[in-house]
Amino acid sequence: DWDDLDIIETSLERGDALLLYTDGVVEARNPEGEEFGDDRLRDLLERESSSGREPDEVLRRLIHSVLAHHGARLRGVASTLYLQWDSAAAPRR
Repeated sequence: DWDDLDIIETSLERGDALLLYTDGVVEARNPEGEEFGDDRLRDLLERESSSGREPDEVLRRLIHSVLAHHGARLRGVASTLYLQWDSAAAPRR
């Protein structure tokens, strides 16, 4: 329902990253029923992004972690989009 949509504005600077994901990522459950969860996602992103890895590698590691946690194919929709503003890139208009 679009009436429940939250619109958030923020300013990004060179070197910042943004992860967009569906609830299927954090709601992926292990065989004991424990969700992957927001905290696990946040910890993984902080660890991986601070390591200096490229965005595609950070996303690959995130997906592998979610799948390993779940133990099989995900049943719901689990989509991700990870963007990083490269500090070395030339400014664009």
